[in-house]
Amino acid sequence: MKLDKNGSIHLIIGPMFAGKSSHLIKTISSFRAIKIPLFIVKHCLDIRYNSEKIASHNQVLEDCNVVNKLIPLLENEDYKSSKVIIIDEAQFFKDLVIFVKYACDIDKKNIIVYGLNADYNRHPFQNIAEVQALSDDVKILKAYCCYCMDSTIANFSLRLDSSKEQIMVGTDDVYKPVCRKHYLEYNVFF
Repeated sequence: MKLDKNGSIHLIIGPMFAGKSSHLIKTISSFRAIKIPLFIVKHCLDIRYNSEKIASHNQVLEDCNVVNKLIPLLENEDYKSSKVIIIDEAQFFKDLVIFVKYACDIDKKNIIVYGLNADYNRHPFQNIAEVQALSDDVKILKAYCCYCMDSTIANFSLRLDSSKEQIMVGTDDVYKPVCRKHYLEYNVFF
């Protein structure tokens, strides 16, 4: 990914278990190798593997700022001195859109936003949809269906319990990546 002196927005989305955190950690490593100043943030709701760090499903850890709001970070000295802002679990941030607009358009930051492509009902997260409209590029990561077990692409996150809340933090005890066939098989809509 080439950095732009005028700022840029890059959105990386996908279902649960699509490798978003692994992609994020690889991105961090690549920028650190060439000494690019980074500011990394995740939402405080994400306590699945480590409440203080970004963690991939295979337990690779990265330091980050853990917050529930992004706007106050605009005054942070580490934010101000960074060239790249990396946001994990972006769907949880209510102030995501205004922060991304300001950080890119005013502060000329290059922003990489990671989040879910949709909730367990296949409804978009409004803030992710709005960031998509602002993005220079969008990358959709895919998982493999955990029921097909034959490399069938999984575009959806199946929730395993009956909770109806849009946001429910969990790992493979709560969610599974599934293809369309298995999503429909385990959900009744009509």
